[in-house]
Amino acid sequence: MFKNMIRRNLRQPLSALAVLLFAAVLTVVLCHLHRSRQEELQSYEETYASVPVFFKVVNLDGSKPTEYTGISGWTVDLFLDGKLTPNFLPFTEETHIRISHPGRYYLTDEYGLPVRNKWGEQVTREQTTTGISSTRVAEELTEGWGGKIYWNEGYDESILLSDEFVCLVPESMRDKQDLDLEYLYTYWPTGIVGDLGGSILMRERHTFRVVGYYTDPGNSRIYCPYRTMEGIHIALRKSKVIEEIGAILNDNTQLPQLREVVDHWFAKPNPMGEQTPWGRYGYEYYLYAMDIDDTMLSSLETNLKNSLRLNQLSTAVVFALSVGTGFLTGFLVIRSRKREIALMRTMGASHPGIFAELALEQMLCVVLGIVLGGSYTLWHPVQKLALFGGIYFVGLSIALIVFLRKNLLTTIKEDE
Repeated sequence: MFKNMIRRNLRQPLSALAVLLFAAVLTVVLCHLHRSRQEELQSYEETYASVPVFFKVVNLDGSKPTEYTGISGWTVDLFLDGKLTPNFLPFTEETHIRISHPGRYYLTDEYGLPVRNKWGEQVTREQTTTGISSTRVAEELTEGWGGKIYWNEGYDESILLSDEFVCLVPESMRDKQDLDLEYLYTYWPTGIVGDLGGSILMRERHTFRVVGYYTDPGNSRIYCPYRTMEGIHIALRKSKVIEEIGAILNDNTQLPQLREVVDHWFAKPNPMGEQTPWGRYGYEYYLYAMDIDDTMLSSLETNLKNSLRLNQLSTAVVFALSVGTGFLTGFLVIRSRKREIALMRTMGASHPGIFAELALEQMLCVVLGIVLGGSYTLWHPVQKLALFGGIYFVGLSIALIVFLRKNLLTTIKEDE
């Protein structure tokens, strides 16, 4: 029987070859679609894990707290202490903080020598220094907010995680190599608060190495590592006023759990700054909101869904072509071999027998095409290839059943 099927296919080599090549080409297409889907899912998983999700404390309207009001200590403790529960310590990979202190720097000339006034005193200029652990808490330095940083050779943003005496300066000071900075703070020992006579003037003076400059016309601050500024605050015996605090999520799959903790302590930012009832821990309203920057993550998920939807649509088109081509093949087989089929009927062949013989002949070409295409693409989606063959068989069967039910002798006479 198998030899007879091969012999009959060889009688019509062009049609047999066309079916075989069609099956091979669609097999290759299915395999590539499957492989593309797997690669996209793998890439998504890898990228999803590496996309940074930064969440930070903001005012109710989404703006950042000022250096004058700062952020309440209990809010900072949620990131650093862990005594309050639930807290953010299980979710944080890097915590980034911003603090500032007014200071002054000593002017020097083009040769690096001190500039002095007519009384011989070294000339100073007031300038605030801000300690940051990354540009995530200094958006004004980033291109999205109109700024840009130019690092000196050998330096990058990682220097902000150190405790070195280095700094970023405004573009107007880009030619400086070092800055001599001084900070003052009036300290009242315990029990003498309000007695100016008992106050102590604390003084800290350090030489900062300039490691880069930034462009921002409306900004003249000097930026240094957060830990450096924290050390200066400790030396001055000054309480830190945290202007901004946030952290990077350590595992993006924990984003839903993070949101639950955030909802426990913070409102959602709204442009109007409307107060949201809270009623916990003695507060009638939430004091702050939490801004979770998951824009990149949402964009990644949207792109993946669109890509998978396109992949599914392409696969559906392949299956539609398969069933349509199967039906067309069955129709052409009946049309080209109706005399032979009529002769088989007159010799006593049954409908199921004729159907099986014709279907097996065509499916032999399809299977060989699938084997050829599958071998080329290393048989990635075996189940889809089997489904492809099955769908083709369905289309072929429909055509054979429909046209075999006709009276072929009548059809032959009509053609003549």
